[in-house]
Amino acid sequence: MAEEKKKAEKEPKEEKVEEQEATQPEEPTAEEVSETAEEISAEAAPEAEEKQIEEKPEPPAEEEEAEVKPKMEDLKKPLDKMTAKELREVAGGISGITGAHAMKKDELLAAIKKAWGVKEEKPPEKVEKKEAAINVAELKAKIREIKAKRAEAIQKKDKRMAKIYRRMINRLKKRTRRAA
Repeated sequence: MAEEKKKAEKEPKEEKVEEQEATQPEEPTAEEVSETAEEISAEAAPEAEEKQIEEKPEPPAEEEEAEVKPKMEDLKKPLDKMTAKELREVAGGISGITGAHAMKKDELLAAIKKAWGVKEEKPPEKVEKKEAAINVAELKAKIREIKAKRAEAIQKKDKRMAKIYRRMINRLKKRTRRAA
């Protein structure tokens, strides 16, 4: 019985292999392949010719544009506001400046302004306010006056004025420390 089962199992496998071979398409011959290739190329040939006609390169222009030197008016923002990288680009377009890649921002600014003939304008110096020469004794006298006013404001229950006087006293105390 075991032998009969093994034979029965082998027979269906053989049948399956034969069925698969029968269902596989036959490979085209060399003649068929060449015929289909000729048909495809014949269809694509007119399209290829049209593309070649359309894609002809334009002849080069007779006059090449000369390198345009940047001018002060052409810049998007003032030189002082530009970064060092932007200044290097500007300096690269000026023929008189060499070694711009190694320069720092202030050197680049000076070189560009010199090449363009721009005078360097220094901003006006800020004048610092100097406090009047008040001695510590005068400040402490003012503090005593304001303390008295603050005490009156507290008695009248005027919180707003009491707060203002307190801040004034605080500022005067700071001034005494600075003056000392």
